[in-house]
Amino acid sequence: MQASQSQSPLPTQPSSNRLGKLLALGIPAVALAVAIGLMIAKPPDALRLQGGSFKVFATRPGEDGPREVVNHQVKAGDSLSFSYEPPRDGYLVLFQVDSNGKAIPIHPREGGQSQPVKAGPASALPESLVVDASPGGLWLMAVFSFDPLPIEPLVRQLDKRKRDAPLRLECSPCRVDTVRLEKLP
Repeated sequence: MQASQSQSPLPTQPSSNRLGKLLALGIPAVALAVAIGLMIAKPPDALRLQGGSFKVFATRPGEDGPREVVNHQVKAGDSLSFSYEPPRDGYLVLFQVDSNGKAIPIHPREGGQSQPVKAGPASALPESLVVDASPGGLWLMAVFSFDPLPIEPLVRQLDKRKRDAPLRLECSPCRVDTVRLEKLP
């Protein structure tokens, strides 16, 4: 005689449902931990981008004092001045890239390498630029690095890009702040 085995029914919750709940809770927690880790961990010599360190000011003939250019629009004859707030002591070079794609150093105007800057509040750069009447936009680039950068290789890199290509500058480790200004008639 065979003994009959009866099994009491178990709760009918498939194991895939439990796995789904576990994944639903676990994946966001892991993603959050990774994101926080990436935000706070950085190599000691890495640059973290923080906006607002490069500012452009314009003075129009007949107006009192400079005003910050916030709408990216300037007019021919405007005198542009610049300020920069470095994240720490380092070196800075400022370029103008005209509507023909030609890169021209603004700061320093002379000399073969980027100039020292001290950490602290934003300070005005001594150089200025008068907006010409040529059509097209005007690009400004502030390049900050921990070590001095030779200027000529940066100019060559900017000059050799195709005219319609995005304005990019490869230098490592450095921070590049770019501002495009629209020239109004």
